[in-house]
Amino acid sequence: MSNQCLYHVELFNAKGQAEEVEAYLRDVALPFFRERGFQVGFGITQYGLGPRQFWLVTQMDNFGSIDQWEGRTGRDPRGREIMSRLAGMICDARASIVKDLEPHVGWQGESGRMFHVEWFNSRGEPGELEEFFLRVALPYWRRRGFSVKLFLTQHELGPREFWFVTQMEGFASLDRWPEMAAGEREGQAIMTRLLSLITVPRASIVKEV
Repeated sequence: MSNQCLYHVELFNAKGQAEEVEAYLRDVALPFFRERGFQVGFGITQYGLGPRQFWLVTQMDNFGSIDQWEGRTGRDPRGREIMSRLAGMICDARASIVKDLEPHVGWQGESGRMFHVEWFNSRGEPGELEEFFLRVALPYWRRRGFSVKLFLTQHELGPREFWFVTQMEGFASLDRWPEMAAGEREGQAIMTRLLSLITVPRASIVKEV
């Protein structure tokens, strides 16, 4: 059965010049992957705020689709050449698999978006944090103008249990977030409750290419 809410997220650094890796991914590798049927996106960490320089995000039909990737990319010399070139250009790769808990909720705009990503674990009872996000926090923040989504790491393949992603208009929008999130008594209560349920988060800012 198809599951359109799973994503394979690979973070990595450039071995050499970051600009060379960016150009090769954007102009050569991604067009090839998309020709082979992959729904793939590419992002770059901004302001050094992240564990790796680059993000490659691929939508998965289901968990077993990983087994099909080699065949879809390596059936012709061009695919083997691209994969070999990439292997020589990147390092420190780390992969995660995450599930979009609200696949019916989309992002604003089509391209060139910027995102604030936070990872953390739950300190509450099983399912408590997920329910709080879906029933209370996310609906409130969306009413306050945020574009937000929550992802759950699958099969422990990720740095933390939860990925909380907020779309940004730009870096300056961070200045407005405290008032938007906690400017009302309800927002203050939500933030207090949330901080009691999560471990200290780790954050990154990523721009879509």
